[in-house]
Amino acid sequence: MVYQFKKGAVIPKGVTVEDTEKGLEEVEQRHGKVTVGAITDDVEADPSGHLLREWFEWDDELCVRKYHEVQAGQIVRSVVVSELVSGQGVPVRAWVITHENGEQIYKRMQYVIREPDRIQELLGQIRREKKAYDDKLEELLMLLELIAGASQQAQAS
Repeated sequence: MVYQFKKGAVIPKGVTVEDTEKGLEEVEQRHGKVTVGAITDDVEADPSGHLLREWFEWDDELCVRKYHEVQAGQIVRSVVVSELVSGQGVPVRAWVITHENGEQIYKRMQYVIREPDRIQELLGQIRREKKAYDDKLEELLMLLELIAGASQQAQAS
């Protein structure tokens, strides 16, 4: 088999797909399964020599900060607005990401839709997200086709 990293994946510096795949295989051998918990347990048990070490942040203070930032993003993404415009019908994000001076900033959708530059930025973001969903759908359809073919071969045997 030929392994490669997924398009768009954020890969730590110096990490290879071969070492990553081997590290995951070792987790499976040691734990009998691959779960996020099993991976984390395995790497934390021997962080200095583990093939998956570079995928993890080891500075405790930075870990807490990054996790809190993930939680903060979840807060913002959990709020929707159902009557942004008359007759809307479907709730949409109340806050969207915009960029100012190289920084990502959340702004209320009600203000963003009144600013032509922000609208163009938001449209670009929507197009990128749609492409990511389209790519994911294509991957799932390919997987479905692959599984169906494998199933037919197994039944024919």
